Amino acid sequence: MEVSLSSQVEKIGLQEVFRRTFRIDKPAVVAELPNNEFIICSLGSAVFVSQRGSMKTIPLSLYTCKYIPEHDLVIGITNGVPQIIFFQGSPDFKPLTEPIRVHSPYINQIEYHERILVVAGSGFDIFSVDLKRLYFDPSHPIVTLKQLVYVKDNIYGSLFDKLYIDFYRKRILVPLGYGYSLYSFSGEIIKKNESLFPSKIRTSAYFPFTGEITASEVGSAKNIFKKFIITDYLGNIRAWDYLEKKIFEYALGNKVVMFSEFIDKKNLILITENFEVFIFNLKMQVLTKLLDSQGQILGISIYKNPLRLCLLYLSNVQIYNIYNPLEYYASSLEPQVRIMLTQNDLFCTRSSNGVLTFYPKTKEVPQNIISRSSTKVRDIVYDTDRRIFFIFENNVCEIFDKTQSLTDPARRLNFECSYMSISPSHTHIYILSPYNEVILLDYLNLSIIKKLRIDNDTYIGIKSSLTEILVFTRNSIITINNQTLTIKKNPIDEVVQITNDKELIGILYKNNVFTVFNANSWQIISTFRSTSPVKSISMLNGFFTLILEENQIIIGRYGRFAQQFSFQFEIYSAAVVEDQKLYICGPSFIAYIDLKIYYPFLLEQKDEKPIVGKPFFEIVKPPPIQIPTPQTSEKNLETSPIKEPPKTARRSGRFRVHEPAGGNSNTPRRSIVTISLRSMLDEMRAKSEPVFHEQDIEPAQLPLLYPK
Repeated sequence: MEVSLSSQVEKIGLQEVFRRTFRIDKPAVVAELPNNEFIICSLGSAVFVSQRGSMKTIPLSLYTCKYIPEHDLVIGITNGVPQIIFFQGSPDFKPLTEPIRVHSPYINQIEYHERILVVAGSGFDIFSVDLKRLYFDPSHPIVTLKQLVYVKDNIYGSLFDKLYIDFYRKRILVPLGYGYSLYSFSGEIIKKNESLFPSKIRTSAYFPFTGEITASEVGSAKNIFKKFIITDYLGNIRAWDYLEKKIFEYALGNKVVMFSEFIDKKNLILITENFEVFIFNLKMQVLTKLLDSQGQILGISIYKNPLRLCLLYLSNVQIYNIYNPLEYYASSLEPQVRIMLTQNDLFCTRSSNGVLTFYPKTKEVPQNIISRSSTKVRDIVYDTDRRIFFIFENNVCEIFDKTQSLTDPARRLNFECSYMSISPSHTHIYILSPYNEVILLDYLNLSIIKKLRIDNDTYIGIKSSLTEILVFTRNSIITINNQTLTIKKNPIDEVVQITNDKELIGILYKNNVFTVFNANSWQIISTFRSTSPVKSISMLNGFFTLILEENQIIIGRYGRFAQQFSFQFEIYSAAVVEDQKLYICGPSFIAYIDLKIYYPFLLEQKDEKPIVGKPFFEIVKPPPIQIPTPQTSEKNLETSPIKEPPKTARRSGRFRVHEPAGGNSNTPRRSIVTISLRSMLDEMRAKSEPVFHEQDIEPAQLPLLYPK
């Protein structure tokens, strides 16, 4: 049946949800309001952007502001001499307080939690907030501020610097040039380390401890941070743990980061001075570009619920959903071009240089099988852990035993091998040699049973079913009955690639149509037409995967649903394995998406049923069979009208005699004789096509037969 593709392409990374062009003098900050509405603050004015994109000027001169969802109001900092003002959101923007002066001459950050307000810039002020709503006018609350403390410290060196406030433990972490200061909410220094970092901080990112808080942590230097990340002016990323021990150091090369912030405990958003946007995974230390430079970025905001990135440019604002269901699984030195299931491990991958890597189901270290051969690997056929076939471009086949050696083959085949297939019954191994031969081997001892010569052509692979050997060329499938050794050649459309998942065989045609058929019954299981060029195909564990151009893949079940994904990195292979996760191999890493969490509809179990009445060679439109017309005379074709459907009186292998129902017994009875042309045709073919048995004929004498 036709595979149903979801109409929505899941874009992994940044999904643009809003873009608006405007004319505002020196925009600085974008504040998010409910219902996809925003306030753009600048040195001259503030502008409200509605859900539909319309804009209007707010009668307030704001440099920055922040929406407080629990009270449905906005806290703003005025231009000029910084003052705090509380006001309502859309549509009134009515001030609720008189402007309140703050000590810091420059304010760049507003944080609020449970009636505690912190504003920070060239120092920080802490206020308690008393908010009362009148019974007769609840939409206009009375707000009273009381200053608790002011700390003058040289916090900010650039527009995107920030301090980190732990409202639960009542302390503030202030990054310094080479270290940090830790303050209590009373303004006292709890801890100061001015020489933690070997180079001067350019940006920093802080991830706090989560979970229950003990009384000893409140206002103390205990559990200051779980992770602390800094970037420097040399293009390095450094990470420290809660014991202030360096976890790792990562060199960005010539990229200097001007903004960094955690989006979850494993991933950072980084923006460079060249205005490129990256995501950096701490676990695998993988850097992935999300967005190219689109001009100078004047303002950056990350909203948490939902997770969004807002970029403010000179004349427009762009807002993106950050959608990152990827979990990084392992790093790799080379791209992994194929994923295979194994006997004892979760899966194994084959690299572009022919290295086979086994990933255990536990957290053990992966194992690599590396051939010493300098020849490029054409294919790897996995049988068991004790028998892994490496087929090289020079047609040499080495057999590795994973339990014995990871570098030296256990043995080599003493004949040349281009492609290989293991029979589903594990009784034979079929070899396609470069000399137009199909070689039948005994499964256990790999001894040669028979050699069959086939027509000279360009072959692209060999597969097998319970009853047949299938040899593929660009324009045909050669089938060999594994009992009678009868050979037939069946023309098909131009083939680009083939793959299989047990008895199911997938064919990718030149027109980007992907067809899956059952090699035992020759019935079509599913078809799928891609609107984009397909680079590679794979089938594994009941799923098919199409790798498309422009970093996209399509994953789906045979005859069921399919989902298209778009990534911001090049995809080399992908597959769903037994833990129901979609593993994706990128340039230097393997990541996965848990389908149980994000795409459970792809895991729905249903029997793969063939397309009714659609055998494989009818789908691919082979040349029509010419059925000879029998010689008959007009007299033989004379019939009388029959009012009721005829009933079959006598039947043989070739003929059926139909007698009319009803009628007078004295009337001479007439009958209709139908001739079974199909049975006659089968007999004619049987006479013209001899059956060859293994003991009766030498392989070199075996002719190539074509269907008539």
